[in-house]
Parts: sequence; structure tokens; C-alpha cells
Amino acid sequence: QGRFITISVQYDATNFHLTAIYAPVLCKERSLFFAKLAQVLSPHHSQILCGDFNCVMDTNIDRISTSSTTPRASSLSAIHGLVNDLGLFDVYRNRYPSTSVYTWMQPHNNVAERLDMFFVASFAGREVMVSSITSSTQEVSQ
Repeated sequence: QGRFITISVQYDATNFHLTAIYAPVLCKERSLFFAKLAQVLSPHHSQILCGDFNCVMDTNIDRISTSSTTPRASSLSAIHGLVNDLGLFDVYRNRYPSTSVYTWMQPHNNVAERLDMFFVASFAGREVMVSSITSSTQEVSQ
């Protein structure tokens, strides 16, 4: 079951909502979670959305695996729809469009994915100074 928490913030006369999420692991639950989140978060408010999405945005660059299992299209569609409807962009991917780096790893299965992300509205994008992902001590061979 997914969870989220939202706070309202005012910064330099701009009001926005900061929402941290933990999306469900199971695809069907995750798709429903993103649909519910889309109903709760208003596109009429500036948003910052962050957390563990348990789904990658781009299977070609945000995931490595020797497994033939791929993320479900419904989850990818739901997360893309949510981000697009809210007018958000991926802070890390905006800065590093072709860099593969991962926030979750399963070394014994040779799987790594970037599941943790920050999405911001355009007003906040110009305020972002640095975006980085610090590697864990676990290594996954490519």
C-alpha cells in the first residue's frame, strides 16, 4: 500500500505543495496509487513531488538487469501521466539526460534501478543548484 505526505510552503511569495511518496511495490497497486495521487494533487498549485516511486521513468537509462522482466506499462503510463498533468520535470534527468545512476540495487540478481526521484514545477527548476545521487557501497556490474 502506498503512502504520501504533503505540506504547503511559501517561498519568496510563491506557494507550493511538497509531497513525499512511497509508492507500492506491486504494479497494480502502484498504478492505482498514482491515479489516486493525481486526484488529490492539484495542477493549479505548484508542486514538488519526491520519494520512492518503485518504478523507473525510462527503462533504457534508469534500469539495468540481466532479467527479462520489465516494468509494467500501466505503471509507466500512470507515473508519466501524473508528472505531465502536474507540469513537473525530473530534476536529476534534466541535469543529466544520459547518465545512468541507480538508487536501488539487488547485486545477487544483477539488477539496479533509479526508483527515488524529485520532480519539480518549472518555477522551482531555476532554483535548483545541485542534483546528485550518491552511490551506495553495493556494486552491480553492467
